[in-house]
Amino acid sequence: MEPTVAELAEETQTYLPAVADAEIVVRPGFTYIATAHLATVHRIRQIDIAWVRAETRRRGLDRVEWWVGWTAPPGTAERLVEAGFVPDEVPVLTGMTCTTEPPANDVEVTRVETLDDLFAALEVDWDVWQIDDLERAKRRVSQTK
Repeated sequence: MEPTVAELAEETQTYLPAVADAEIVVRPGFTYIATAHLATVHRIRQIDIAWVRAETRRRGLDRVEWWVGWTAPPGTAERLVEAGFVPDEVPVLTGMTCTTEPPANDVEVTRVETLDDLFAALEVDWDVWQIDDLERAKRRVSQTK
């Protein structure tokens, strides 16, 4: 079933191709995505903090992010804070989805076909999110598995 534009805008990460080291776990009420360095929770319709904490610890991860969208149950963010989670410095991320191809001048889009291509694309992402050199090195190793 194809997602709606609203679903794409709210839950973008759940519709992207998984990175090499990611495991996607669809649970009743949410989707849990784990990589070698981070776990994230998306498509929240039901909160199960105990399961998420246990699974994150089982994987040896020290960080989990809850992506609370507008269709999450009312009070989700407050419940997470009460449970000890800390909001990001910038707690709002606005998703945007194009319904038509945007006009662009001199933009070349190419398919990632090699590991070097993948790392070139990831470097842009890591620059945007200000990922430090040590974390980049860890992520490079996890992407080659």
